[in-house]
Amino acid sequence: MGSALQAITQQKFRLSPRFFGSTGCPHLCFDTRIAQGMLRMITGIWKAVLAATLLSLPLSPAGASGDLFYFEAKHGKLIFFLMLVGREDPGEVNVSWSGPSAPDAANVRRRYYIEFDRAKRQAYVRPLSRDGLPWFEMDVSGGRGNVLFAGKRLQGTADWTIQ
Repeated sequence: MGSALQAITQQKFRLSPRFFGSTGCPHLCFDTRIAQGMLRMITGIWKAVLAATLLSLPLSPAGASGDLFYFEAKHGKLIFFLMLVGREDPGEVNVSWSGPSAPDAANVRRRYYIEFDRAKRQAYVRPLSRDGLPWFEMDVSGGRGNVLFAGKRLQGTADWTIQ
């Protein structure tokens, strides 16, 4: 075993021409095939990043969806908010409320009966059914309106500006 080790240590190392790449220079120790493979890999990564970025963008213009209508009413510490959001009238109903006498379950998903006329600036919204969730009826004409909620009639203001 010792003679085999001596034979290896006494032998001069010969590097293949492939070690130096196509340049033939020993200070540039890389194979051009490896460099081309790395370039293809980096290009593939950039393509994947670009595709992910483009797929994460919204399909519609940024300003096309927003607030179509906003109503806020107060009575003491009880506050009621109703917004219609989306791309076209009447939009989706978002309701929330707060206050000590307000029932729980704000922002629940349910179906609504909606009468909405932007030209006449009139709106009427109520849930389609009495499903055990808090009931309300909102009636707006012009910039003022009222809502019957939690056994109280609250006076409020409306904003018809599309945002």
